[in-house]
Amino acid sequence: MIIKKVDFSFLSDYIKIPMFKEFDTIYKYNSLNEYIIEKTNPTIIDMNKYESIDLWKEILIEEHCSIFVCLIEDELIGGAIVVTNSPKVNMLNNDMTNAVLWDIRVKKDFQGKGISQLLFDEVKKYSIMKSCKRVIIETQNNNPKAISFYTKIGAKLRFIKKSHYQDLPDEDQLLFIYDL
Repeated sequence: MIIKKVDFSFLSDYIKIPMFKEFDTIYKYNSLNEYIIEKTNPTIIDMNKYESIDLWKEILIEEHCSIFVCLIEDELIGGAIVVTNSPKVNMLNNDMTNAVLWDIRVKKDFQGKGISQLLFDEVKKYSIMKSCKRVIIETQNNNPKAISFYTKIGAKLRFIKKSHYQDLPDEDQLLFIYDL
């Protein structure tokens, strides 16, 4: 297994890594520390349907982002994108000491093997090298795997934006902060 930083031109291959959000529970937050977990119908969402290489190229400025990938015998099985010092990424709030974990994904057959942790370790190293003090991480209240992973690595839930997504009124945006 190899984890390496790749050129921005690799973005077209990166975005093809399948990413599915699977859940049968939703976190309902009353506050940052108070929530209930509700059972829901088992759901699988193909996140690639909502992503556009053209939109990503419009937002992600080459000199402000880095792409890390995980390869096993030349097969692309996962990756992470980190953004620093970018005027086009709203989550930075013009605070250039913040980095944003724009995306992290691992093919289903390789999940649960520590690959996300290895990718996030590269994100941390890169963010520190760029003099960032924290990494901002976004997920949704219907992504229990992501919530569990971010909590496990030590990120703290800092912001909840109820009904944040126009087309998905039942989804709340969760912003975690990982202090470097």
